[in-house]
Amino acid sequence: MSVSEEQNTKLFKARRTVVQMLRDRGYSVPDSDIKMTRQQFIEKYGENVHLKRDDLLILCSKGDAPTDQIYVFFPAEVKVGVPMVRNCAKRMKADNVYNAIL
Repeated sequence: MSVSEEQNTKLFKARRTVVQMLRDRGYSVPDSDIKMTRQQFIEKYGENVHLKRDDLLILCSKGDAPTDQIYVFFPAEVKVGVPMVRNCAKRMKADNVYNAIL
């Protein structure tokens, strides 16, 4: 398995875990995201998804309160620093979203 394939597999597993966690906590997650296979993940996001993690961004709302939303960011940086957190906060503020997972 190449480094790219290994990174794609890790991102696929992380994203799958996050969408399952969101559904368990009452957020509206499409069944297609829950049941997505690794092959479907590669078809949707491409072979080099680890290079364009912005495509993995998730925005979900709670089923009973559509204004209660959450962002899930997949930062490309190895270490999450203040500038990256500020960029996420700016996006959240612009969209009136007050919950996030990095």
